[in-house]
Amino acid sequence: MNEAENDKLAEVTNDAEKRGYVLSGDAEKIIKAMFKKEKKLGGLYCPCMNIALMEENEKKNYTCPCIDLEKDVKENGKCFCGLFVKKEKKNETS
Repeated sequence: MNEAENDKLAEVTNDAEKRGYVLSGDAEKIIKAMFKKEKKLGGLYCPCMNIALMEENEKKNYTCPCIDLEKDVKENGKCFCGLFVKKEKKNETS
């Protein structure tokens, strides 16, 4: 991973800890996908969302961590792209 990707990984790791979550075993892969999408769309958006079809005012809601994070983790044990997971779910996603 490059420096920017490592910085984002550190940022989301801290964010996960503050929220009582952990990162999945696929965290590096998800971060790389985020940066690949950034080149096309100009932001670090959730890599699983189809940002290109969204209105400009909607896009800001899907920068990582996105607006649906808390709801998704509560309902599914992980966020939509699988980056953030409940601590007890990590073994299932690694």
